[in-house]
Amino acid sequence: MFREIIRRSFPLPVLLASALLLFSNCNKDDGLEPGFDMLYEQEFVIPPGINVFDLHSFRFDNIRSLYATQLGKQGLTDADIKGVVTKRAAMIGVFNDADFSMMEEVSLRLYDGVDPSKFIEAAYRFPTPTTRSNNFDLIPSLADSKKYAAQDRFGMDVTFRIRNIPTQETRVRVSLELRALFK
Repeated sequence: MFREIIRRSFPLPVLLASALLLFSNCNKDDGLEPGFDMLYEQEFVIPPGINVFDLHSFRFDNIRSLYATQLGKQGLTDADIKGVVTKRAAMIGVFNDADFSMMEEVSLRLYDGVDPSKFIEAAYRFPTPTTRSNNFDLIPSLADSKKYAAQDRFGMDVTFRIRNIPTQETRVRVSLELRALFK
């Protein structure tokens, strides 16, 4: 009886067309143009007792850029790259004990490694979720990071404001994935 109902309700051509549509888009496309990716990860510690009135900043100087290495692997030159954009950015609790519900706003910025006042914002998050989580995804900005990523070394700065005072030390890994876009 069930087969009869299915056969009458969904004729074979409709089922085949549905299956074709369902499985035709299985490739995982991230929505970005073709290019190569560069992953940068840094760790820092959020100390207990920091206050909610200040803007807290953690700087990472002298980060070795992967740009020239990836260009060589791809057999490309700098002229073949039209820009570098943020593909993905996140903050992750190293020991699975982070509570990112304390975050009010977060900004991940890149600079030349010397002067942090001359920066571009690579990713941000405002407003932030109030649910307790060990992973905290940031929203990629549309800024072109090629100016800094194409250097041999650059700097990264994680700046945030909190809504709750942390009661314990939290080790955090910030993960930034940049994509160099082909022309």
